[in-house]
Parts: sequence; C-alpha cells; structure tokens
Amino acid sequence: MLKHNVCISNTGNPTYFHPGTGSLSAIDLSLCHPSLYLDLRWSVHEDLCGSDHYPILLDIRHYGKPIGVDVYRINCMLLNLSLVTLT
Repeated sequence: MLKHNVCISNTGNPTYFHPGTGSLSAIDLSLCHPSLYLDLRWSVHEDLCGSDHYPILLDIRHYGKPIGVDVYRINCMLLNLSLVTLT
C-alpha cells in the first residue's frame, strides 16, 4: 500500500455477516490518502440495516472553524404528499 501512497482505515472489526453460517469477516476495505489518515475515525454500524454488509462509518475530524457546510433538515410532518407524483 505504501508503494501506491494509500492507507487502510479499517480497524479489523467485521464488516460482513454470512447469512448461511452466521460467521463474521472483515472483507470490506476503506482506503484513503495518507494526508487524511489521522483525521479519519473508522467504525462499523451495529445494525446490518437489511444487508449482509454492516455500514461503514467514516467520521472526519475537523480542526478550527466550520468550513461552511450547509445542513438541511426536512420536517416530514409538513410534507404534502398529495403533490408528489411518481414517474
């Protein structure tokens, strides 16, 4: 991996659940550039969320002021679903 200037963020925790045997393995890889490696926190979601692969969570540590990321929230109680058309 050093030859290609890539780091593996995985901690070794399992990312795959084999439904037939119930066994766990760590077959999914998360790769990043070495300049990001120390700023990433890698973890696996506790729930399979309907898949046989656990969702991988990558949290990026941020130092200093916020970088202007807009956060949008939708209040589902205010949605007028009668205006939605499916194509």
